[in-house]
Amino acid sequence: MFLFKRLKKKKDSVRIISSFKEHKPNEEFRLKTDKPNVIRFIQDRPKKLSCELARSVKVSGLSYRSKIVEKFIMGKNRKIELDYEPTEKYPQAIKVLGLWEDQNGNNKEQIGYVEDEVALRIYEEFENMPIGATLWTIYKPYKGKDTSIRICIWCPSNPQKKFARKKNI
Repeated sequence: MFLFKRLKKKKDSVRIISSFKEHKPNEEFRLKTDKPNVIRFIQDRPKKLSCELARSVKVSGLSYRSKIVEKFIMGKNRKIELDYEPTEKYPQAIKVLGLWEDQNGNNKEQIGYVEDEVALRIYEEFENMPIGATLWTIYKPYKGKDTSIRICIWCPSNPQKKFARKKNI
């Protein structure tokens, strides 16, 4: 089972608010209605990427990198980057890299992949379009449920004008 015992025990200093309107930019928070395992984010969009393609996209494959994911969740100043990683079987694959700080300094490691359904839509519409990501929500293990990370995916404004659609080529 994919449980992080240390994550359950870690005391959170996450600010609890009543509504999204109360959040401060780039600050972790939890809504009053959230369970104690939830950490929410509304981060600044990546530079030069102003169009939100998808919100609350699940990061797949976390269980294969559980030790790295645990370090990421326990770290500070967490951020996300995306990188295309096509393979013969999955030409649409997009890997998710976690960036964080801990007592050893700055870290950057793969934590998973963009869920296949979303990655396939991006691949079919805009092959190799510049994309980036921001954290949306981390769900730590809770009452038998596994860890989950959700992200927002960003692209340049008006991607239809800047990149030729594959279907029309």
